[in-house]
Amino acid sequence: MKILIRDFKKYEKNTLKAFADLEILDLCLVIKGCTVHQQNGKAWIGLPGKPYKDANGKDTWSNILEFSDKDKKEEFRESAVEAIKRYIDSEKEKAQFADRPTEEANGSPPF
Repeated sequence: MKILIRDFKKYEKNTLKAFADLEILDLCLVIKGCTVHQQNGKAWIGLPGKPYKDANGKDTWSNILEFSDKDKKEEFRESAVEAIKRYIDSEKEKAQFADRPTEEANGSPPF
């Protein structure tokens, strides 16, 4: 499953590390508002949900989307986590590149 990160915003609270909009390229489907979680060396993606109050008045969430096939759910999780790792790595590379002196600063091109 090929997944592209369309938007990524860091937000750390407990296991939550970020929010992301993911595009499943084969389906031309963008899923907005996914949550990115990590704990004890394991990462997972939460699909969008909507808040509601349960019978006791406690805030909770209801799934909007879910996989009906366990194998497809795991394939999505693995592909999405890998896409996020690639995205973060590319952002780190961009930041390192931005820290390099420019051509004007040292007389030679930055690459």
